[in-house]
Amino acid sequence: MDKTIKQRLLYIAFVAFFFNVGNASAQIVEVTTEALGFGESRSEAVNNAIENAMGKAFGIQVDATTETYTQTSDLSLDGKSKYKFTDKFIKSVKMTVNSPANNPVLGYEVIDEQNSNNEWQVKITLTYAKFIPLSSKNNRRSMIVLSTNSNTKELRDRIEQELVHSRRFNILSRDLEDSIGKEIEFLHSGQAKAQELSRLVQAKGTDYMLVLSADSQHSSISSYNSMLGKEISTHQFIYYASAHVVDFSTHEIKWSLLVDFDIQAKSEKELASKIDTELSIAANHIVTSLTSSIYPARISNVSANGTRAILNRGTGAIEIGQVVIIFTKGAKIVDTQSGESLGYDELIVGQGLIVDVKPKYSVVQIPDGGLTANGQYIVRWGAEPDVEEVHINDTDKVKNAKNNTQLLLQ
Repeated sequence: MDKTIKQRLLYIAFVAFFFNVGNASAQIVEVTTEALGFGESRSEAVNNAIENAMGKAFGIQVDATTETYTQTSDLSLDGKSKYKFTDKFIKSVKMTVNSPANNPVLGYEVIDEQNSNNEWQVKITLTYAKFIPLSSKNNRRSMIVLSTNSNTKELRDRIEQELVHSRRFNILSRDLEDSIGKEIEFLHSGQAKAQELSRLVQAKGTDYMLVLSADSQHSSISSYNSMLGKEISTHQFIYYASAHVVDFSTHEIKWSLLVDFDIQAKSEKELASKIDTELSIAANHIVTSLTSSIYPARISNVSANGTRAILNRGTGAIEIGQVVIIFTKGAKIVDTQSGESLGYDELIVGQGLIVDVKPKYSVVQIPDGGLTANGQYIVRWGAEPDVEEVHINDTDKVKNAKNNTQLLLQ
């Protein structure tokens, strides 16, 4: 590490250390790491220990280069002069310690030092601030919704709401860059505590991009109705939209869907209401379809007798009283020409009835049993049961649905 940089780091560390940093807030914690340093003087050993500690805490960047040059030698063979060419390789590896702005060093402490024949060995404890996000860790994949034109704004807003409610994705926003930039400027202004800088550089990259494109046509036709003695207007709105899910790392299109609707109304107000309804339906259809593609409906936590299980679909994705068809996952099917996987052989196991819905999952009853704890099952939506007893808002009948699943499925 450059001597000037070391001195600057020491100055920052001492200033932060002697200021009263107090107790970190609930999301900012102080982390320590230990490291050894060696040198011909105590200060050199301390500097090297700090460098090693920062390397342990923040990692290092390795820059490896290889240089080649040709060396010529004069030889005399049988009284004749000849030349011999020899290639020489020089490998150079440069390691630079990362010093991220979002992990400010708060100080260090020498906990052990030894001097033998002017060779110093120093052991230090380095303290730095680390930010723990408010949201708990999860295995959700991240997604950002992008619009290619202005016609998708209303649809995009609804899709983002549906995705958030699905609890299947971490939805990222790129629309608040100006406001975020002002907050970053404040943290760098010196008005905030040093450890507050640990909040920076926490933004996540996306796993998937949901790309929307849409087009619409709006027309109005007026005609005179002689029987009514007035002008009659008819308003028409045609809407086309496409949605594509792109894997950000590979740029592959993983899923796509086209939606459209054609509506008519007698007034602009009625037309606006219908457009609002159709956009909500389209958004729900898009999110339901892409969620099923990326996160297929699965059965887990099968009861001992095989008549009760958990389905990984919750509020908004499924309703009490809904019938599902359960398949067992068989052998993998591969296209013999392309080698592409065509899916898995599916054998129907039976029907199930949704008897309880939680925010992230639902409970399904399988009256005929047949499920096993180690089985791999796929779920498809079946037709709604045509029975009077199944009503979501009827508490007594819902209880009956839970207790008498066999009767409801007959």
